[in-house]
Amino acid sequence: MMKKIQIVLLCLVVIFLIFSCEQYLYDLLKLTGIDDIPSLEIVAAKDANLIESSYQQGYVADQNFGDYNTIDFAGTQYVARGIVGFNLYSIPAGATILKAELRYVVVIRAGSANYVSLGLVDDSTSWLENSVTWNNQPSATYIGDYEFTVGAVSTIDVTNFVIDAVGNDEIQLSFLFSDPTNSTNGKIAARENTQYREAYLYIEYLP
Repeated sequence: MMKKIQIVLLCLVVIFLIFSCEQYLYDLLKLTGIDDIPSLEIVAAKDANLIESSYQQGYVADQNFGDYNTIDFAGTQYVARGIVGFNLYSIPAGATILKAELRYVVVIRAGSANYVSLGLVDDSTSWLENSVTWNNQPSATYIGDYEFTVGAVSTIDVTNFVIDAVGNDEIQLSFLFSDPTNSTNGKIAARENTQYREAYLYIEYLP
């Protein structure tokens, strides 16, 4: 009898570990050969270039650049950040998020480094594409520095941030790009770009 109880408890622990960590569940599905996991892509709903100053324009920290075809991250002779936001309405109610990636294309890099810093915007509903500026940009929490390849789709794992946003019933999720070394001077394709695709979220989930 005691052995049976131990087996049952062990099974319950295993089940808890699997379903309390979406990554374990994702890996388990892959191992079992289940490849038709539902997925969706959420394109940027808003993005903007946040420019403090440049050698061409001077100090422009109060101006809005939401209609640019790139969102920039730079710190040498041109100080800028890029902000991008996504609406989360299309994620099915009750879905279990297995994987979420932020995908973007750096179309130009004028500097010598291949890294971008990413921050999680603290309040995604607090900014608008046609009014956000360097001076009124929302605060953001640093996530990390990530390597990219110019002209190709680069990815950043944002699974935990999407899970948290959905779990907290947030309707938007935003990220801030910046130059970690002041030597990159990169430009990411924005919604207005006609040559490269804008930033988007790729999400795999269970209904």
